[in-house]
Amino acid sequence: MKYARWVRRAGLPGVAALAAAAVALGSSGAQASLVPTTLSSSGITFATQAVAGSSGGGSVTIGIAPANFQGAAIVYTNVCGAVAAATTANVTFTLPAGVTFGAPSPTAAGDGAVFGPAAPSATTGGTGSNFVTFTFSAATCAAIGNVGTVTLSAFSLVGASQLASTTIAGQFQMTATTSAGTAALTAAIGDTAGAKNSLAQSASALTFGALAPTTGTPAIDITSPGGFGSKFIQAGVDSTVGDAGALTTTANATLATAADSAAFAPPTTTNVLITGNFSNSTLVLLAGASVQALTCGSAPSGTTGTVVGNIATFSNVTIGAGTKNYEVCVVSVATAGKNLIGAQTAGLPIALTAAGATGGGALIGYTYNGSVQQILYSGNFNTTGYPLVERLTNNTSSAVSPTVLVVPDSGTAGNTTLAAIPAGANEVLLASAIVTASGAVPDTTGRVTLIYLTPGSVCVNNGGGPACSVSVSQFVLNPSGVISTWGSGAAP
Repeated sequence: MKYARWVRRAGLPGVAALAAAAVALGSSGAQASLVPTTLSSSGITFATQAVAGSSGGGSVTIGIAPANFQGAAIVYTNVCGAVAAATTANVTFTLPAGVTFGAPSPTAAGDGAVFGPAAPSATTGGTGSNFVTFTFSAATCAAIGNVGTVTLSAFSLVGASQLASTTIAGQFQMTATTSAGTAALTAAIGDTAGAKNSLAQSASALTFGALAPTTGTPAIDITSPGGFGSKFIQAGVDSTVGDAGALTTTANATLATAADSAAFAPPTTTNVLITGNFSNSTLVLLAGASVQALTCGSAPSGTTGTVVGNIATFSNVTIGAGTKNYEVCVVSVATAGKNLIGAQTAGLPIALTAAGATGGGALIGYTYNGSVQQILYSGNFNTTGYPLVERLTNNTSSAVSPTVLVVPDSGTAGNTTLAAIPAGANEVLLASAIVTASGAVPDTTGRVTLIYLTPGSVCVNNGGGPACSVSVSQFVLNPSGVISTWGSGAAP
């Protein structure tokens, strides 16, 4: 398979068109004196997939022929700096390390004003080497300012797979050296602006990233009527659906050339992987659209992700031509008064599996709009054993009234809102009283979990210390009067 066809003409933003560097030819005695002007290149951009997947470590074509590969020629230009006798000059072109010339060996032509009139001959290097040297007859500089150029023919590169990771200008340099019996002076392709200084670059045919939701960051609403952690609140509206933003993709079909009958085609499908905490929630991916969706809606219609562990996978997502936006909707499956939507303490990283896809980023993270404290019971909860006691500390400057969700191992869950705790005050309550007030009906094991929800500063399981609206701990009072700390719990 040939990979030279995955190219496009230079001139688009970010493509290396490569020009303007300094090369000089020293002079002594009667030798021609050449003053440096420019070394410019084709500026071709290749598809990452084409270069990375090519056999033999990467084989691509640079130059102006055949017509498919419509980059500018590699041109080295000199200007006469002083009147001097005719002489010969060697011009050497050197490729980046690890890259060699393919077959056939490249040729060059001189314009005759300075280099010529006889055609140059390749004396060393070429196929299998990372350099090629041409010998010219340098004409007498009859007048200062006469211009001479050496134009390199189209040529193939072997080992160009390193182009697959070369997307920054200046990383894939070619140099030219001129010598006429004096010290050789070398210059790399480049320009003073620093924007066009590579022999060639690689660009992925599929790039991706993430966009923030248009309606602002969602939060898991622990208040009523927010459903006590079973709904999202976004733009002031409670809903079982939250909008985490959009996956955006760009399929760069312009890497193909119309003259190439086997032009490069970007991938048509990819798997999308999103990492996060999807406890009591699912993800739905809306179909791609050129304009980002303003909202997910109350019942999003799209592809539901398959969650394994902390990764949600969307298989064979269709990638549309150009730029497409795929809104990511988080749908709650939590039961109000029993369990909570899992929070994202950071963003949700996204990844695509299409070959050579480049990019990254994360969808927006979301958490609770208050304090969530969880106590897990490990013993037989009843009123005849040692009493379990809850200690609550109000860390705020105003009274607060936590809501407690009581969730048995099985049986009927319930909830209750506690009496207001004054600002800065502590309160001790019997756990049995909270369970009774909630209306929960534990099973025969008597085991329950208590989840305290308090509007205010965001905090999970006392992780914010005094910054939490309410801190909660639990202990058991032994008949001897010894207090033992009980209870533990990871974040919901």
